[in-house]
Amino acid sequence: KEFNPDVIVGFQILSAYLAMRAAKKNNIPFIYYWTDAYHTQIPFKVYQPIGEYIEKLILKNADRVIAINDKLKDFVVERGSDPERTQVEKAGVDFERFNPEINGSGIRERYGIEKDDFVLEDGKNLRGGRARPRRGLSHLTRLWVPLDAALYNILRLV
Repeated sequence: KEFNPDVIVGFQILSAYLAMRAAKKNNIPFIYYWTDAYHTQIPFKVYQPIGEYIEKLILKNADRVIAINDKLKDFVVERGSDPERTQVEKAGVDFERFNPEINGSGIRERYGIEKDDFVLEDGKNLRGGRARPRRGLSHLTRLWVPLDAALYNILRLV
């Protein structure tokens, strides 16, 4: 079975650059998703201009650029992203749409999650990378330490 994605989404710098090249080569739309000024995260400042140069290449060649806030949108447009192909998709919880009273039993049944299982959502926060304070790892470690062996049987990472 051949892998044939409808779209490729890139994050960060190097992986996004490689993903963009693969997308272009295979005529697949490429989305560059921005959550931060990535080149500023390069630990050796001497390499940050190289990272910024690659970011600009990706921004100019992306079919769509998504930023998580208006300030970041302005930032990427200043660096070459086409304003017509750049949009904001706010990060976080939309409290107008989120309703904790909704019955999630159908979703739990579909994914085999028992009623009393603890679900720790992993959409963005529990991935490899630099352990920065804003990633919330301190909260996670405080959660893991007090758990006893019985609780590990019902804890699931989704």
